[in-house]
Amino acid sequence: MKAATLFLAVGMAAMVGIASAQTANPGAPYRKACQNDMKSFCPSTQGGRSMVMCLRANHDKLGSECQKALDQLPAQPTPGPAPAPAAPPQH
Repeated sequence: MKAATLFLAVGMAAMVGIASAQTANPGAPYRKACQNDMKSFCPSTQGGRSMVMCLRANHDKLGSECQKALDQLPAQPTPGPAPAPAAPPQH
């Protein structure tokens, strides 16, 4: 009985982990489509946002599958002006 409960608990934890990984990083599918392009055009770039920015900067040079995968990613927000400083506390 304990073995069955442990097996069930481990299985459920694995499924939750997989689901969390898929929702936590929705851009991950571009990595497979862009694997060769990442090595060719962005070899020294670290992953994540920096990699996406590098690939987008080289969009016209990328393979068609990588271009399609990047086009599916949400647009990166353009940095706006810095927020105004907080008002000093009034006494």
